[in-house]
Amino acid sequence: MSIYTKGGDKGTTGTLAGDRVRKDSPVVQANGAIDELNSALGVVRAALARSPHGAWAPLVGRVQRDLFSVGAFVSSGQMTYLDSVGTSAEEMERAIDDLFQGRVLDAFVIPGETLLDSWCHMARTACRRAERSLVALDNQDGVAQVLPWINRLSDLLFALAWFVADQGD
Repeated sequence: MSIYTKGGDKGTTGTLAGDRVRKDSPVVQANGAIDELNSALGVVRAALARSPHGAWAPLVGRVQRDLFSVGAFVSSGQMTYLDSVGTSAEEMERAIDDLFQGRVLDAFVIPGETLLDSWCHMARTACRRAERSLVALDNQDGVAQVLPWINRLSDLLFALAWFVADQGD
């Protein structure tokens, strides 16, 4: 099997629904943003695994797998893909609470205390881009189900960045 099909040479691509759409369509834009987010999360997960905060890497890995299901939903419109999203918004909320441990954020956060916190912030901004792309699909059934999840993921990435920077490693 060849990696190239030449099917997209004229600016269109296929969806899981079997449609041929322009590469600048909202569906392709959303899937591209989700793909970028997944790549950024891969950097975060790899860095976490090699840091004192390695216990957080499996959660990021689960979210990455869930993003494939979200992307499949976006590309197909089939709600069944969302059934396989295993990381709930509530699980991410618990993780955020664990990261903050009752501490209060009382100042603006500037990325760059550590390389890892910067990567977490890069993933957070990619997550916000994916969220905006999903909002553009608001006419697609199921998007309302995904929006709280992706919003909570952004919150989790912020909390993780803050925690890593606060810990100084």
